[in-house]
Amino acid sequence: MHRPVESHAAATAVHTPHPHEAAHLHVSGEATYVDDIPELAGTLHAALGLSQHAHALIKSIDFSAVHAAPGVVAVLTAKDIPGENNCGPLAHDDPIFAGGSCTMLASRCSP
Repeated sequence: MHRPVESHAAATAVHTPHPHEAAHLHVSGEATYVDDIPELAGTLHAALGLSQHAHALIKSIDFSAVHAAPGVVAVLTAKDIPGENNCGPLAHDDPIFAGGSCTMLASRCSP
C-alpha cells in the first residue's frame, strides 16, 4: 500500500518516526514475499548491470554483447520506465535505474 507524504522534508525529517508502508503486514504475518509466490511457467529472470564506480557520468553504454547473448529477451533502461523512475516509498529518492549518472557503487546503470 503506497501512502504519499506531504513533502520530501517531512519524509526525511530527523527524529520523526516513519513506519514502513507494509509494517502492519510484516508484524501480522500477512506479508507476501517473493519466495512465497509460485513461479509461473515461462517466467523471465532479470540480470542487472551494475556500476563499478561510486560516482560516474554515463556517457554511453554498448549493449550489443548483451543483446547477442543467448536467452536475452530484452534490455531495459531508465528510458523504458513509464512515469517516475523511482521506488523510494517515503522520500522518493531511490531510482530504479541510474539515468545519466551513477551516484553510488553498484548503481543499476542505464544511460
